[in-house]
Amino acid sequence: MDIKKDFTDSFELLKRHREVVLPVLIALVIPIFLMGAFFEMSGLKPLTKELYQHKQNFDKMREGQTSWFADENELFVKYLEEQEFGWEKLKTLATSRNLWLLVGFMFFGILSSFYFSCMSYAMIALSIQNKKMDGLISLTNRFAVKLFSMKIIIMLIVAVPLAALTALAVLAFFVHVALGAISLLFLTLVFIAYIVLVNLRLFFRTPAMFVDNQGPIDSLRHSYHLTKSHIWQVLLIFFVLWAISSFTMSFISEPLKSALSGYVFMTGNIALFFNLLFIIVFLLIEAVAFTLEHIFFFYSYIDFKKEVKDG
Repeated sequence: MDIKKDFTDSFELLKRHREVVLPVLIALVIPIFLMGAFFEMSGLKPLTKELYQHKQNFDKMREGQTSWFADENELFVKYLEEQEFGWEKLKTLATSRNLWLLVGFMFFGILSSFYFSCMSYAMIALSIQNKKMDGLISLTNRFAVKLFSMKIIIMLIVAVPLAALTALAVLAFFVHVALGAISLLFLTLVFIAYIVLVNLRLFFRTPAMFVDNQGPIDSLRHSYHLTKSHIWQVLLIFFVLWAISSFTMSFISEPLKSALSGYVFMTGNIALFFNLLFIIVFLLIEAVAFTLEHIFFFYSYIDFKKEVKDG
């Protein structure tokens, strides 16, 4: 495998087809929008603003001080009590309406993230194969059904052995407590090894589905056979993808969190404008990085498949 070539091809494709970033960007924006809408509609925003101001004042008061005997969170709670913060306000917000609102927003957020991930994969596969984006919505809909079906199968692949191993551990406890404890430890290690092996053997299931237009079972079967005797190469690709993701999050996570907090809690038009600008910039960087990661994953699959075929 040529990792450098796969990276080069990924960068080139991203430069030629910048539109492939859009679904990932939308998938990142929607949860933030939903969170903001929930804060507004549930009545949480004024309370969280008040908490934020108290936290800012507490941090200024504690600046340069360290406590070896008390947790900072405990000290903050005591500070809030001293400031006579009205905890009863939280009780008034714990309504069935807000609960259903939260559940609905979470469901829509997960669904939209899944759907736009499918669209991103579909656009990458079409771009790699130099195909037009005609009928992208209908193509995404078909792949969404396939990908969801595959996720159900993966859940079963994990859940059935877990249930069987749990039953064995429970039976061992009925025989003897010591035997049960030993069995639990051993079966836990077996399950961890099983999960690692399954993930490595089925590592290419997603690109196999989108690049080769395979069904869920065929994608799993193809990945399983493709990775046989090539676990080390799969591990290499996994760690490269993990490094891209980790580097991106380490670079973006804290600044994005600070910008979001500033936009939600700060007052003043200038502060709001700059925080919004930072949010847009960091989300765009994150979307580009994640899209590049997906493209590299697909090119790695194509390269890996060719290498295995050539033998």
